[in-house]
Amino acid sequence: MKKWLKTLLIIFTVLGVLAGGIYGLYWNPKVDISVSKEVQSFPLTTEQKLEDFNYLYNSLKSGFPYFEVKKRQFGTDWLAMYDQFEAQISGTADDLEYYRALVNILNQLQNGHTNIIEPGSHYEDYVELYRGSGPWDQVFSNAEVMDRYQYWKDVVTESTIQYIPILFRYIEGVYVADDGYAGAELEQTGVPKGSVLESVDGVEIDKYIQSLKSQRVLAIDRIRNKPMLKWFAIRAEQEVQLGVRLPDKTKTNIRVSPAEYVPLLSNGDKPEHLYTAEYFDELNTAYLKISSFSSNYVEKDKEGILEFLQESTQCDALIIDIRGNGGGSTNYWMNNLVPPLTSTKLESEAYLLFRNSQYLKPFMKRKMFFGFHALNPLEQFPHALDHPEYFENNDGVFKGVTSVINPVNTVAFSGKIYLLVDKYVFSSAEAFAVFAKSTGWATLVGTDTGGDGIGFDPVAVALPHSGLVMRFPCEMGVTPDGKPNEETATEPDIYVEQTYEDYLIKVEQMDNGEDINILENRLKYDTILRTVLEQIAQ
Repeated sequence: MKKWLKTLLIIFTVLGVLAGGIYGLYWNPKVDISVSKEVQSFPLTTEQKLEDFNYLYNSLKSGFPYFEVKKRQFGTDWLAMYDQFEAQISGTADDLEYYRALVNILNQLQNGHTNIIEPGSHYEDYVELYRGSGPWDQVFSNAEVMDRYQYWKDVVTESTIQYIPILFRYIEGVYVADDGYAGAELEQTGVPKGSVLESVDGVEIDKYIQSLKSQRVLAIDRIRNKPMLKWFAIRAEQEVQLGVRLPDKTKTNIRVSPAEYVPLLSNGDKPEHLYTAEYFDELNTAYLKISSFSSNYVEKDKEGILEFLQESTQCDALIIDIRGNGGGSTNYWMNNLVPPLTSTKLESEAYLLFRNSQYLKPFMKRKMFFGFHALNPLEQFPHALDHPEYFENNDGVFKGVTSVINPVNTVAFSGKIYLLVDKYVFSSAEAFAVFAKSTGWATLVGTDTGGDGIGFDPVAVALPHSGLVMRFPCEMGVTPDGKPNEETATEPDIYVEQTYEDYLIKVEQMDNGEDINILENRLKYDTILRTVLEQIAQ
């Protein structure tokens, strides 16, 4: 073999070995998956349930970032509740009760990214979402996990849950009967639309909401300094007495029976786009409403949004409405919204704080690649002395991160940008709100957001016997001023909330058969949209 050819072969061999090493070390690092490879016979024994629970408990104890935050927010010391949780698991009569016990235990952590992945289509969606995504794919597509989820698919069904068939929505500090639920019409319950819920079986409503920490993830109303639910339906096995204040301010008690939850049937059709666009001609203002940042629509919506922005270049203002947007993919706004609407590079600083957990490391390596080696001890964190403990004894590591967006397909828009937000803004939509405010790219109008938007995908942990997958945040996302985003969320520049009085106008319009989506009617009841238009008109 010629010398040059032999040298070239050696070089390619070395490069191949290096590439394989880098792939295994950073792109697809091995996750320690503890699911038993033995054929699992169900139902689970009490011993197996407890082993599962202990694995869950210890995984969170070493990796979950928000124990101290939850103590401050809700007074909950989750780790100290071990004996209570263990008794709860031991007392489960069957696998369905066991599953529900795990769900309730995780709900006590009060974090929207911490939960058991529900069997059926939810689990299958995660398998597809993370296919090829290194550590996540290893967990969700693990053969033993997939096999066990076939069993759980038949055990856990929504039809086993009953609700009082009324959807209550939080409006201006109170809970308002907003719609029917569980397949029922609101009129059938005897509770008029717009009625305010004041008590449940004699329990004052704020105390009742506090009691739901094992069922629902609560938010904090900063203005009124109390835990709250953005919306909810009451779980019940029997008739419930509701103390309500009717729209005419009359107070009464109404007894309502539960209904079995009926999943909405779908023909599989999906909307063509996640956005709607229109103009307020009198104010020379463009309006873009985006209901979700689903990863499936990043490319689908790109061309249409860009075309609308190009047509809006002569407008004095642009309103981007992400109220109710629970997130999806940061690529949606990082590719479709900000690049065309900036003429300069924009940078937003933040920090990621991690517990010292071995299990987290493969996920961290995949997301940070070589940046994994730039982690520093938390004691060196610039804000470690200025704020309450982030972790117990501040035992952890941190890394500064910078989100950078450069102009692409710039449309030369020179007007003012307003971003409408509310408590439903969460995850990647929250990340958008953080970026918009920290860079000054837009003026935020509405209420505090939902938080937990700085960071990357929650890690996935498979329980050894059941094979059920738990997820939880890998990191604590911290704003440039040192505040955990999960705890403080994002405060708008202009605080405005939907008023109960305006909501009743919407109810009246609906009762009169008026189209509430017509612009003229919408402005009569949409307090936040009307306020920002008044701001533009000044």
